[in-house]
Amino acid sequence: MARVYLGLSDGEFYRLTPRQFHLLMDQHRLRVEHQELLAGVIASTVANWSMGAPKKHLTASEFMPCRWGKGKQSERPRRVNRKRVADNVRAFLSDQVRKLNGQ
Repeated sequence: MARVYLGLSDGEFYRLTPRQFHLLMDQHRLRVEHQELLAGVIASTVANWSMGAPKKHLTASEFMPCRWGKGKQSERPRRVNRKRVADNVRAFLSDQVRKLNGQ
């Protein structure tokens, strides 16, 4: 982790105290969040101003992986009505078979 994320050599890593290491990791986390924020600003701007823009404007944090899972914990995902989905798929497929057979 110290070599890959922080670019430290073995000697530099072993000279660190645990407190210094955690401070460096905190700084790394902040840099990653900042990069995600910059990318999120661009992604949300493109999405909000595109031809198929969403009705509710998207925020930059919705495109930041470090923020996913945080926020509205009380919202439960909507349950999928599997029977309705299966019926829709069957109806679509039977319609396609009818079209292929020329009916």
